[in-house]
Amino acid sequence: MPYDPSKNRKTKARIAAKVKRESSDWEIQNPKNFDFFKIFGKSVDDLDDITIYQQRDGGGFVKNWIIQPKDDKEEDNIFEHLNPKQVKAAIVCPCITSGNKRKFIWLAKQPSVAAVRTHDVHIQIRNEIIPACQKGFRRIYWDDESMKYIIEKPENTEIFKEPVWPKPEELQEALIKRFGELMIETADHEIIKRARGLIT
Repeated sequence: MPYDPSKNRKTKARIAAKVKRESSDWEIQNPKNFDFFKIFGKSVDDLDDITIYQQRDGGGFVKNWIIQPKDDKEEDNIFEHLNPKQVKAAIVCPCITSGNKRKFIWLAKQPSVAAVRTHDVHIQIRNEIIPACQKGFRRIYWDDESMKYIIEKPENTEIFKEPVWPKPEELQEALIKRFGELMIETADHEIIKRARGLIT
């Protein structure tokens, strides 16, 4: 039987997505509790707020998808099909660890669209953690007993040099490149179709 190249489409798409991911040196992840890191900007106003939706991709991996409707009509169409409890807000925090060893984007969660109340941890992230990590290198970790993050300063702050941040336009370009594959602009997106049960 002759080889059918259409069978390879999914594999090609996965490889293309992998190449896209590897072309950006900014990973999307939460801060690690063993890293001292600094957040870009001088205040929380220097950072972007976005809307995210958690859903698995075609490979079965749960990801945070960014909802950026191209117009009001598409916004209505998209939100009509999503579970409001899975739609959340997040602050986009570009971070660099000490010694410029690692660049990552922390999507710092905020209350969900359907939230009836704001959790204390969301207030702490916006009002304490982000400002502290913009002032200098800090390490954060979750404490089950107090149900909040602990923020630690390094003991010798003098050895922690200011990170080398890209120029604002370069940073914006890097973020757009990194988020490109995760952007939902229309209700025709495969993730919306998967949420509706139109595809598996």
